[in-house]
Amino acid sequence: MGMSLREVIAKCKATGVVSQYLIHHVRNGAKVKRGDPVSIGAVSVAFANARRLAGIPDAGAPTFHEIRSLSKRTYQEQGNVDTKALLGHLTDEAANLYADPRGIAPIKVSIR
Repeated sequence: MGMSLREVIAKCKATGVVSQYLIHHVRNGAKVKRGDPVSIGAVSVAFANARRLAGIPDAGAPTFHEIRSLSKRTYQEQGNVDTKALLGHLTDEAANLYADPRGIAPIKVSIR
């Protein structure tokens, strides 16, 4: 991306909307108000649209949640990272759901 975390946070705050959420709505809508958090469903839909625009076909493509799950498992293996806080989970149960590879763990193949 070429942006530091500081730059990303500054861009989120530059919307001119006072909000306790970094990723928030900037306009009132039918079901949302300025400053409300963007729902995970909206993020997932935007992620799928961006993936399609990048030319990645839907068939077999990872979802936003699958990539989120992979990041949790990767950080767990690394150690010294509070993945519960990083992913914004309030309970251990919610955090543990993302630790499950859902049968899509990578396999190693040797070529002879």
